[in-house]
Amino acid sequence: MKPPISNNIIEQLLEKPCWVIDFLPHKVTAGQSGQFFKVENLLLQPPHINRLYGKFASLLLQLNCYCDFDLFMNDDEVSTFNPEPEQLLDAVNKVQTLKQHLVIVIAATSTMLMLSGDDTHMSVYNANQEMLQLLKKLATAQGLFLWQAQ
Repeated sequence: MKPPISNNIIEQLLEKPCWVIDFLPHKVTAGQSGQFFKVENLLLQPPHINRLYGKFASLLLQLNCYCDFDLFMNDDEVSTFNPEPEQLLDAVNKVQTLKQHLVIVIAATSTMLMLSGDDTHMSVYNANQEMLQLLKKLATAQGLFLWQAQ
């Protein structure tokens, strides 16, 4: 039997190095010209948000083909181990439409992914090189980018 993932483990993983799966190839810095906030606001509105979160959902479905993971919704202490593909799609849809968030923990590599309904990116914590290589390939296939947060 698989031991349960605790909120304490999630809190510990939040302290680890963070990577970002994003629609942009790197962070937009303060003082940089451009219209980042206007573009981000537009992307958070339908139908753009539907397309973006569809990419995140596809990436997560593909990731689940390579590794087992636990899915948590909205700080719920109960996780779903290897949710059915329909459950995973439903969870991403809830994140998007209800502005909730989900956490995915890959126990085998102590990697955590986090998606919040008011963000245009997904955060990745504590990923090893092998996981980063896989995530980069999956992100690229979706037209997304993987970069290290500062």
